[in-house]
Amino acid sequence: MSKKKNEKKKTATKGGTGFISYFGSRKWSRVQLYADLAKYWAQDWSKAVRRYESNPLDFHAAVRFLETHPANTRELRVRGGVIHESFFWENLNIAVVKVDPKTKRIETKKNPNWKKNRKGKRPVDAARNTETNVWLEWGPWVEAEELAASWGDGATGDGASSHDWRVDTGGKTFEEAIVNLAHNIYVLYGARATCDTEEKLSKKDHW
Repeated sequence: MSKKKNEKKKTATKGGTGFISYFGSRKWSRVQLYADLAKYWAQDWSKAVRRYESNPLDFHAAVRFLETHPANTRELRVRGGVIHESFFWENLNIAVVKVDPKTKRIETKKNPNWKKNRKGKRPVDAARNTETNVWLEWGPWVEAEELAASWGDGATGDGASSHDWRVDTGGKTFEEAIVNLAHNIYVLYGARATCDTEEKLSKKDHW
């Protein structure tokens, strides 16, 4: 290797402001890396909020808002600091259903002469349920410590997704459903990671 190439290599790996320097063996490098990552995450969240507020009907803006929302963020402790990770998609439950276009519900046959099926439910009325909808259920991630406080020895693992029925929603398309979910979380949660169980969305605020 030429002398010139050696000098370039030394310059690239020598500490300072270069990204490569973060991965050196020195402790301050790891601490600085995680501190910068936390700063970038906060900036990304702030940017996502501004973009969402400027156009809450935009699908991409809604997704970025949901992915970076504190209620969908876990703080993972690692050697040298903490890193943030999005758990939005793990917290989301998606169902594709056929509903009555008028009621937006899965209607069953009302005739009392119809026999109940084995599960004790009346059969679905396929003639009425003609519109495809995407239904979404969501809830913030609950850390293991919170689970232990509620379930005691029955809590296992690193945590679990929860279900906040107050923001349940849907739409004719996945994009519409996501936009509606982002709106409900924006109104109910704001920028908080948790929300008081006494709080509810009004009919006009629930999309």
